[in-house]
Amino acid sequence: MWCKQLLIGSLALAAAAPLAAEDAVVTVFGTPVAARAGDTPQESYGGNLNRSVIQVTEWQEVDSTSTWAHPLPGYLNATSASMFVYAPIELDTGVEVTQVCLETQDTSTTAGVTLLVAGFESAGPGSAPVFVPLEAVGTGTTPAPGFSQLCATVNPVLIIRTSADLDGAGGAHTVQYWVGAISPLGTTTGVGPAVITSRRTVSPAPPAASFTDVPTGHPFFRFVEALAASGITGGCGAGVYCPDSAITRGEMAVFLSVALGLYWPN
Repeated sequence: MWCKQLLIGSLALAAAAPLAAEDAVVTVFGTPVAARAGDTPQESYGGNLNRSVIQVTEWQEVDSTSTWAHPLPGYLNATSASMFVYAPIELDTGVEVTQVCLETQDTSTTAGVTLLVAGFESAGPGSAPVFVPLEAVGTGTTPAPGFSQLCATVNPVLIIRTSADLDGAGGAHTVQYWVGAISPLGTTTGVGPAVITSRRTVSPAPPAASFTDVPTGHPFFRFVEALAASGITGGCGAGVYCPDSAITRGEMAVFLSVALGLYWPN
């Protein structure tokens, strides 16, 4: 769980303004963020794709003055003020987030629900951390889509890092990625669980080759280097990899066991 103390004391919390009938903008941490229409849910296929669920019970309040109720199974409705909740994106470094979808309730013709994908970038000494919106979509203020899935395709794809230059100001700092949901006061709009679609990727190729027989222009260069950097293989000796040699069942066992981190008896 992500403690709200990580936010309080570091940032002056600004109440998220609900969507007005004529305005598709929300104010988040003092920054106006335009919420566009949602995207079509992505199809999920392929061995490297993964979907994880942010349960309703995992949502944390950003503004501690907001309260909510559970009048419907698996949904939150704001009961005191515009509700702004968030949850961390807890994925391994290097994983790509391609889309985030939120289950929403919206039977209002004057307000809407907003889904945010964003990050906080820590700063150097004497500087405040920075809020960086990555994607924002909303159900709209005029339509009343009822119970629906609101999806934000992350473009460009979000690659999870421990440090990055999210705000483009130069220099990488520690980053926190999160999903947020904003719902106005009332029982006609509500927030349910969110689904994160992600995929594992292979690291970019390094500038220099580790093996003389797999130079930088070799079609398998990037993948061989990823294996070597991960400690899965050291080649076949004398600074060569032997990319065209056959692999034995024993060697395959080493590759797979190290790559997958197999066998933890305790």
